[in-house]
Amino acid sequence: MINIKRLTLFTCIVLTITLIIIVIIYPFLNVDGGFYLCYARDLIAFHKDYYSSSCEYSPLGLIILGLPFLIKSNIASPLVFLLILLFFNLLNTFLFYKILGYLKINNLLKTIYTSFFCIYIFLLDGTLMILEPFVLFFALVGVIFILKEKYIMAGLMVFLSFSSKQYGLFSLPAFMLFPFIKSSKWGESIKKSSGVLIGFLIPFIILLFYVAGFYNNIYDGFLRIMGIGRFGLSATGDGHQISRVVYNTYQLVISYPFLCFGFYLLFRHFRFYLKKYQEQNKEKLQHLIFILLLMMGSSFQLFFASYFHYFILIIPWLIILTVILHSEFTNNKIDSIVFAGFIIISLFMSSLMVYDLSIKKPKSYKYQINQMKYLNEIIPRGSQVQLQRQYIFPFQFFLAGYFSSNYQSLGYHWDNMYDPDYTISQMEDGSYYICKKELVLTDTQRIQSKKKYLINQTDTLIVYKIGPELTK
Repeated sequence: MINIKRLTLFTCIVLTITLIIIVIIYPFLNVDGGFYLCYARDLIAFHKDYYSSSCEYSPLGLIILGLPFLIKSNIASPLVFLLILLFFNLLNTFLFYKILGYLKINNLLKTIYTSFFCIYIFLLDGTLMILEPFVLFFALVGVIFILKEKYIMAGLMVFLSFSSKQYGLFSLPAFMLFPFIKSSKWGESIKKSSGVLIGFLIPFIILLFYVAGFYNNIYDGFLRIMGIGRFGLSATGDGHQISRVVYNTYQLVISYPFLCFGFYLLFRHFRFYLKKYQEQNKEKLQHLIFILLLMMGSSFQLFFASYFHYFILIIPWLIILTVILHSEFTNNKIDSIVFAGFIIISLFMSSLMVYDLSIKKPKSYKYQINQMKYLNEIIPRGSQVQLQRQYIFPFQFFLAGYFSSNYQSLGYHWDNMYDPDYTISQMEDGSYYICKKELVLTDTQRIQSKKKYLINQTDTLIVYKIGPELTK
């Protein structure tokens, strides 16, 4: 087992460092990253009011992400922001290790399981511009507070997790139920559970009244905070199909087989666990139930949408469940052999994924940089633009240094969310509509000019300049 420990630690460190180096050399910006950074830039550098914008994500993650804008407003590279996310991934790894310590897991298992936690959160889109690392950070801090029985602080952490992205709310039920899991004294449990609720509700109510001021009523303010508005549930996903959830879960199991070891243990030793936890080790049973509730709550986000980075909020609890079960059988020879097999296969799969990223990242990065340079030759940085989904992805809002053609109604979303006539009606004078295909319009009064550009000698880019409506 000592050799397995060293192999796991060494391999995961090498893979993590490799991923960090890839990000530093090729700071690729994913699709969502474009409008995350643009909203953060407008909020922090240009002091635009966030709650009057069309963005329906919770703002805290964007604020943390956008802190470099306090120093410089026109940052052109996403690298510094990606480094913030990488730092939070490493910080979450440290917190995960601390939680295993509070759960009284031995050093051998703590090292192995934390190593897999680290490489998995990096591989699950953890090298991209996403908000989940912030959500997970506050959730992990909340778990530490709840294990220390500091319930008000735990509730506050749930609020901060929710304020980073609305999915953080799904951990609240587990936090509120923990006192009831911990004690059979209902009066004491209700008091402690109320502490969690108070820690969450006080800042939530303060925020609610602040946001309601922009809408002149509490109900609309509540919908805004929850991410429910004219885009439906756009802040918390775009709808899902069961088949997609099943497929992504299947891909997760195939790509990250280490996550299945806990199911092996449960299948092999179910009667033992049932007897021991009921009669001898009630504290571990309490922890198992609490972590299971956290995993179930976090999984509820898949009801809205299913992307791989959503699993960043699920697999920490699955890994903790596994290590709690595993801690009962560290000296079992058969389990040790099976465990070693899971580790070797998982390290091999992780190495393949890192290699795959090392091939794809440079190509994707070079493509978007070349596209950015071409766009800036046509439309200068600092211009107001609207992008057509078929060709220009939202990351160019940031990379090319563009601003929204209407901060309040259009924001930095793709144009496919609106009818083209509506989009043009909302665009400000002097802004540009960048398209791959001709727009089908019923009213062309505001089209000031239309120019076509040849791209890569094969494709055509069409740029409409929007002006005041012509007098009929």
